[in-house]
Amino acid sequence: MPSVCLRPSDIRYTQESISCRFKTGKNIGTVIKEIMNGECKISDIPEIEVIVKDDVYYSADNRRLYIFKILETKGLCSSISVKLVKRTNKSRWTTKTQGLGIKVRGQVIDFDPEE
Repeated sequence: MPSVCLRPSDIRYTQESISCRFKTGKNIGTVIKEIMNGECKISDIPEIEVIVKDDVYYSADNRRLYIFKILETKGLCSSISVKLVKRTNKSRWTTKTQGLGIKVRGQVIDFDPEE
């Protein structure tokens, strides 16, 4: 499937909640801070996979999508390259908000998403 550019705000979450840490142990707040400080580039974050369901874009890569959405609100990310896929893991579809919001489990360090 092809890659396309989308605004993070045009993509919805598939899960009700995400961990504040990646599998590597790195906190999502640390990643956001590093990008905001120029220590890391948005292009260093792997491309997310997106599925189209009922003409709506969804991604199962919820932690990365969360980061992109925060960066978009800060004016640091207007669009991202995403890989369109035909299906995703159905066990990850736990959203109760139609993908419009997500809860972060654990403590986000180095960055306050409310600021």
